[in-house]
Amino acid sequence: MLNEPDRFMRRPEVLELVGVSDSTLYSMIRAHKFPPAIGIGDRCVAWSRRAVLEWMERKVRQSNRRVAA
Repeated sequence: MLNEPDRFMRRPEVLELVGVSDSTLYSMIRAHKFPPAIGIGDRCVAWSRRAVLEWMERKVRQSNRRVAA
Protein backbone atom coordinates (compact mmCIF):
# COMPACT_ATOMS: atom_id res chain seq x y z
CA MET A 1 0.00 0.00 0.00
CA LEU A 2 2.78 2.44 0.83
CA ASN A 3 4.29 1.88 -2.62
CA GLU A 4 1.23 3.46 -4.26
CA PRO A 5 1.39 7.12 -5.31
CA ASP A 6 0.19 9.43 -2.54
CA ARG A 7 -3.19 11.11 -2.88
CA PHE A 8 -5.55 13.22 -0.82
CA MET A 9 -8.40 11.66 1.15
CA ARG A 10 -11.39 13.64 2.38
CA ARG A 11 -12.86 13.15 5.85
CA PRO A 12 -15.45 10.43 5.03
CA GLU A 13 -12.76 8.24 3.47
CA VAL A 14 -10.40 8.81 6.42
CA LEU A 15 -13.14 7.89 8.88
CA GLU A 16 -13.95 4.70 6.96
CA LEU A 17 -10.30 3.67 6.63
CA VAL A 18 -9.39 4.35 10.27
CA GLY A 19 -12.70 3.22 11.74
CA VAL A 20 -13.26 6.04 14.22
CA SER A 21 -15.98 8.65 14.69
CA ASP A 22 -15.77 12.31 13.66
CA SER A 23 -15.31 13.43 17.25
CA THR A 24 -12.57 10.86 17.90
CA LEU A 25 -10.72 11.91 14.75
CA TYR A 26 -10.76 15.58 15.70
CA SER A 27 -9.82 14.79 19.31
CA MET A 28 -6.77 12.88 18.07
CA ILE A 29 -5.84 15.76 15.74
CA ARG A 30 -6.12 18.32 18.57
CA ALA A 31 -3.95 16.08 20.78
CA HIS A 32 -1.37 15.78 17.96
CA LYS A 33 -1.98 12.02 17.83
CA PHE A 34 -3.08 11.92 14.18
CA PRO A 35 -1.69 13.49 11.02
CA PRO A 36 -3.00 17.02 10.55
CA ALA A 37 -5.34 17.92 7.73
CA ILE A 38 -3.90 19.71 4.72
CA GLY A 39 -5.70 22.76 3.36
CA ILE A 40 -6.38 22.13 -0.32
CA GLY A 41 -8.79 25.00 -0.91
CA ASP A 42 -10.38 27.98 0.80
CA ARG A 43 -12.82 25.77 2.73
CA CYS A 44 -11.53 22.32 1.93
CA VAL A 45 -9.14 20.03 3.80
CA ALA A 46 -7.86 16.54 3.15
CA TRP A 47 -5.33 14.09 4.52
CA SER A 48 -2.37 12.46 2.83
CA ARG A 49 -3.25 8.80 2.30
CA ARG A 50 0.40 7.88 2.86
CA ALA A 51 0.52 9.79 6.18
CA VAL A 52 -2.65 8.06 7.40
CA LEU A 53 -1.40 4.60 6.38
CA GLU A 54 1.96 5.24 8.07
CA TRP A 55 0.12 6.34 11.23
CA MET A 56 -1.90 3.11 11.14
CA GLU A 57 1.25 1.01 10.73
CA ARG A 58 2.89 2.79 13.71
CA LYS A 59 -0.18 2.07 15.84
CA VAL A 60 0.00 -1.64 14.93
CA ARG A 61 3.74 -1.80 15.73
CA GLN A 62 3.17 -0.04 19.08
CA SER A 63 0.38 -2.46 19.92
CA ASN A 64 2.51 -5.46 18.97
CA ARG A 65 5.37 -4.23 21.19
CA ARG A 66 3.00 -3.86 24.16
CA VAL A 67 1.66 -7.38 23.64
CA ALA A 68 5.18 -8.83 23.36
CA ALA A 69 6.41 -7.06 26.52
